[in-house]
Amino acid sequence: MSELDAVIKIGGELILDEETCRSLLKELYKNILTGRRLLVISGGGVLSDHIRELYRKRVISDEAAHWMAVLSMDQSAHILAEKDLNIKLVRNPIEAEQAAESRHLPVMLVYNYLRLNDNLPHNWSVTSDSIAAYIAFKTKTRFLILVKNVDGLYPTPEIREDNLIPAIKASFLNPDKHKIVDSYLREILCLKPDYKCWLINAYHPERLTELLKTGVTFGTEIII
Repeated sequence: MSELDAVIKIGGELILDEETCRSLLKELYKNILTGRRLLVISGGGVLSDHIRELYRKRVISDEAAHWMAVLSMDQSAHILAEKDLNIKLVRNPIEAEQAAESRHLPVMLVYNYLRLNDNLPHNWSVTSDSIAAYIAFKTKTRFLILVKNVDGLYPTPEIREDNLIPAIKASFLNPDKHKIVDSYLREILCLKPDYKCWLINAYHPERLTELLKTGVTFGTEIII
């Protein structure tokens, strides 16, 4: 199997933002039509937030919370598929490549794949960010793009455009400061020195195409 060009994780908080989500998916599909082989991973969003609340109330264990949160990603993937933008739900990277070759936009149902490739911690250090990075690692994809509702990482909780961190080493990611990404992400990124990883803003979907074309855009590059 040839490599995918990029794994793109769409933040779960964006899934229910109809206008933004559709604009982003249209931009991704435009890239599929140019021949790029992409794979979309969706975050759990409000569905995983509910699981966090159950965990906080000690209704469920770490183990249950982990797999329930993974299932919430699959549920979000089904929401994306309802957008009817030539999306095809896939269950593994081979299906993803086949979908892209037939000019569909593949969105991955990750639960079964992770059950068969279970090498991640089962706690809240791992969210859809790390899962997307892990799938990119397992599929030998060199490019991971995390699409968020902000431009990238910031040195303080105060978010200002002129305060954006344009680049940061993965080893310098701090789970207490850089809460836009999960705390296990740096562990996976550091396994793959030829990785390219970027955080970009979903409200500017044109940056996604610019990044895929040129390798740079406005956002935060996480340097391995």
